[in-house]
Amino acid sequence: MQLRVLGAEDGAILASLAQVEGAADRLIPGLVEAGRWPPTPGAERFAHPGFIVAALEGGVTLGFAHVLDLEGHHHLEQVSVRPEHGRQGIGRALIYAACTQAQARGASEITLITFADLPWNAPFYRRFGFRDAIEVAGPVQDLREREIDSGLDALGRRIVMTLPLATRVIDPVPAVSVIPIRDGPDGIEVFVQHRASTMDFAADVAVFPGGRSDPGDEMRGADLDLAPEVLDTHLRAWAEVLAGREVADRRAHVRALIATGLRELAEETLLTIAADRLVPWDCWVTPPICPLRFDVSFFLLPLSPDEPQPVHSTTEANHSGWAHAARLFADSTTGAVGMLTPTRELVRELAALGTVAAATSLRPRIVATRDDLPGARPRPPGR
Repeated sequence: MQLRVLGAEDGAILASLAQVEGAADRLIPGLVEAGRWPPTPGAERFAHPGFIVAALEGGVTLGFAHVLDLEGHHHLEQVSVRPEHGRQGIGRALIYAACTQAQARGASEITLITFADLPWNAPFYRRFGFRDAIEVAGPVQDLREREIDSGLDALGRRIVMTLPLATRVIDPVPAVSVIPIRDGPDGIEVFVQHRASTMDFAADVAVFPGGRSDPGDEMRGADLDLAPEVLDTHLRAWAEVLAGREVADRRAHVRALIATGLRELAEETLLTIAADRLVPWDCWVTPPICPLRFDVSFFLLPLSPDEPQPVHSTTEANHSGWAHAARLFADSTTGAVGMLTPTRELVRELAALGTVAAATSLRPRIVATRDDLPGARPRPPGR
């Protein structure tokens, strides 16, 4: 798939946008039948100040995102993906591309208007950090009034959402997340926390226990009882990730990561384990568009039913508990459970693996997945 910011020379692609929008609109109950908000011709979209990003493959327009420049304010006016290509990450890629392009043009925030209660509308955008706007004024308010006048609100509650964009690209903060897993009666289960809506990062979504590294973790890491062969296994697993970081002492760095995971696990689940229980698993880096960025190292923690289990013990989440991985992933696709891309991809990967034994025997190759954009999963075994 190719993402392209369209120009005047892309007439054929522009001509396809209305058809893509019309097909996507059929997923919204009553919208096509009402005829109050017909698809906008691509040439008309292009004539407005702003830009259009299209997702293309094999000469076919899979989807597009249109951002209006409203007197210097950037507004995500439309995101449409062909229904037959839904749930393939195209919408996510378009939103990231639109936000990145807006950021490059000097935007400090981007807004949109959407249906509040459709799973692939407001709940979908919340996974990217969009939040309900407290105040609406100026050109965005003018757009809302046009919607109201057209009768669009009769099809469902509409809300304005906003996403702050980093005014400069900041370095990601090192963080660790631990994925407790166990075999359940219907397949592999994962322990997740459902974050509170008041959090400044990953609000209202399901996450694994974890958090950012703190200065004391390096000292705690140095004191870990870790056999040399276990540390060597970790160093090999994280080698490609560490190659892309400025790390003076790789052994101390890996020890600090393990210490962060153990500390966060104890604080958030009351579970205390030996350092050699953590299995290196993955690494994801938050996109440059975000005001808060994290470089997250993920560890697996295999647990058996007859040993102490994690419990809910954090004010950062409303509740925590075990969930069947396949059902949890299915709930994320309908919007019943919100997840950031890394969490959802890792849950999907574990559901596909099926058992704790299959997961722990994989020992996958770990590379830093940039910009929260998923690759092919499950990953191949490591070397």
